[in-house]
Amino acid sequence: MTVLDRGWIRTAMARTRAFLSAPFFIVLLGANGSSIKAEDMLTAQSVSPPAGSVRLMRDEWGLAHIYANTERDGYFGLGYALGEDRLTQVLLTYVIVQGRSAEVFGRSPSSTDESDLSDELQAGLQDPVASDLRMMQGRYLEDARNNLPKLSGAYRTNVEAFTAGIWQYMKDNPETVPAWAPKLEAAMPLAVYAALTSGDPAAACSAKLSVDDKTTLAMTAEENADMASNAWAVSPERSATGDVIFSSDSHGGIMANGPMFYTWRMKAGDLDVLAHDFTGAISMVLGHSDSFGWGWTEGPRHTGDCYAVKTESDNPATYRFDGENNEIISTPYTINVKDDEPVTGAFEYTGHNGVRSLVVKRDGTEAYVASSAYSGRAGFADQQYYQMAKARTGDEFMDALAAREIYPANMLAGGRDGTILYIRPGRVPIRKDDAFVHQLLDGNSSATAWAGIHPVEDLVRLRNPAPGYIANTNVSPDMMYPAPLLHARDFPEYFAFREGQINGRQQRLIELLDQDRKLTFNDAIDIALDTKIIGTDLWGATLTNALHMYMPEFRHQSPAHGQFVAALGNFNGRFDTNSQGALYHVYFREALIETAPDQVDEIVLTVEGGEKLTPERSLAVANAIDSAYHALITDFGTTDLVFGDAHRVIRGNHSEKSGGAVIAVGKDLINHRPLVLNGHTVSVRAALHANIYQRPEGSTKRVLNAGARVPFVVGFSEPVKSYGLLAFGHSNDPTSTHYADQLQLFTNTRMKSNRFDFSDLKGHIKEMKVLQTLP
Repeated sequence: MTVLDRGWIRTAMARTRAFLSAPFFIVLLGANGSSIKAEDMLTAQSVSPPAGSVRLMRDEWGLAHIYANTERDGYFGLGYALGEDRLTQVLLTYVIVQGRSAEVFGRSPSSTDESDLSDELQAGLQDPVASDLRMMQGRYLEDARNNLPKLSGAYRTNVEAFTAGIWQYMKDNPETVPAWAPKLEAAMPLAVYAALTSGDPAAACSAKLSVDDKTTLAMTAEENADMASNAWAVSPERSATGDVIFSSDSHGGIMANGPMFYTWRMKAGDLDVLAHDFTGAISMVLGHSDSFGWGWTEGPRHTGDCYAVKTESDNPATYRFDGENNEIISTPYTINVKDDEPVTGAFEYTGHNGVRSLVVKRDGTEAYVASSAYSGRAGFADQQYYQMAKARTGDEFMDALAAREIYPANMLAGGRDGTILYIRPGRVPIRKDDAFVHQLLDGNSSATAWAGIHPVEDLVRLRNPAPGYIANTNVSPDMMYPAPLLHARDFPEYFAFREGQINGRQQRLIELLDQDRKLTFNDAIDIALDTKIIGTDLWGATLTNALHMYMPEFRHQSPAHGQFVAALGNFNGRFDTNSQGALYHVYFREALIETAPDQVDEIVLTVEGGEKLTPERSLAVANAIDSAYHALITDFGTTDLVFGDAHRVIRGNHSEKSGGAVIAVGKDLINHRPLVLNGHTVSVRAALHANIYQRPEGSTKRVLNAGARVPFVVGFSEPVKSYGLLAFGHSNDPTSTHYADQLQLFTNTRMKSNRFDFSDLKGHIKEMKVLQTLP
């Protein structure tokens, strides 16, 4: 175990004090906010300082640009930059993966106590005891400690340097360090990624146990992750510049224990990368190098199984496996709770499939065991991402994927050499029977055991497909094109196709990409931030006709009524910030569900299928329009509003208009994720720029809380073009310019340059430091 405690660092610094003339040399921007003059002396060749130091620069958005001659120095600078931007959040995250959050914060942390957590940070820690229980049960930090020595020497050195960089920031800025700060370990960032991506095999197994017929089970909780995303790429033949263009947009909750993602840029040695990472991790889970970009969309997977194990009646700690005695290992735990009694118990594990497998429930002499292919593997995925970032060709990228340690959902990638790729690259156990994943398995026999892990050659994948583009928005692999290129029949059932499963975002991407045109980079940004929701532009004539036929008095009541009807009738389906029709359409769709819950699905299917409504359903539509109008008046006292007036993106005291949407469209429509709206379980459809809003209690406005987190587009031209946004800023300091400066990107539905190439960065450096690193 590598522990970077304060004594170790102090000793190291004392030994090197003669070598170092100062902790670091700083050149700051002038009071007028213009770029610093020192940049005039820098070139692409001289920007990386000598070994033993790192140059840390900030652009106008606060993005950390880290330049060094060695990776070790670069990772030290990354740790320092993260400390500057999000120290308290990082330390909180490390306390959580230690399984010590209840010990530090008690049963319910409060921003008014000595923990000094902001409301934003404590919001993700609602139940510290439950959080600690999951971390101890998963043993993510323990596994990361055990696996750290197994990583390559170069990567292990980088991880250690990263943690040393955080500690150096703490040493230089002791006033920013909370009293509860943990000792830093190089294993901590590795544990963060593992804890966030390993799924919850216990929950998946418990879901199977809740089904009455345990031989034919519904999809497990692991396979129904309530997440979404977009990712796509076009080949050189489909781009205006003859280069691959790649885009990824991770959808989901924007906040966890603070902002979910942190963006950083590093050029160190031959590592040249921009990463969108979980705060506190260094996995490079989303991002691009100078040669490849990669991103994810959620999808079903079967990476584990659930076993029923009959234990010996006279000794419940043993069971027979192929007739031989095996032991169930019991591991006691203690969760210390601040100002309360400790919580104690024991976790039980078996060795099914050669991995640590958790006993999730006991029922008499039967133990139910969850066995996951990712158990015990913390740290290996981080190293695989690092290898992906260093790949220069499609073959090298595939060689990196052969490790099969990373996330098991839909991964898309595109590269400078012309490669575009779709793959589900995770650890998929080889089963002896397709039906195993749908059953509670016999845990006393090797007949149900895995026969290994599928090699990368077996996995669902497409490389350089004939259409010249790839795209996936959480749809089944057979629905990625107008005509399938991948077929479920060619793979084992447990490779988790959902034949025919598609959504409006995929339909929209196909509409935009499957054309006889060559995309420019600006076209790609427009697609990534597209606000149109499929089908919503088909309602205009239906709405207008319904009102004219059944509520002729409606349009004569006032000019506001006429404006409302006209905007609804002319709505183009785009949920833009300044669209009046978009706001009215949201209110109409919600009113239709409320006023005609038994008819809404048929109404939607009829209108969007291009057919004519019956008189009864036209009347229901007219009533919903009237209800929507009055609901808007009730909420705001006026209809003179646009979408962004009612839909806001907020952080702290900063509030801006927002665009992009996920809207309720019906109750039970197929192929759409459910959403509870005023007590109804409804179906939703989303724009590619999919933002989800919640209405806080007592408010009429809706606030963005999930959706686009780190959308980005990269073009592998010369030089590389890289654009994106980060919800909602790089800094967690409410007084920082970069706390909420990217809210305006949501308002304007645009991206900013990541200034990946130094020629682009050079005129935009607002702050620069040269840090001395440890020898």
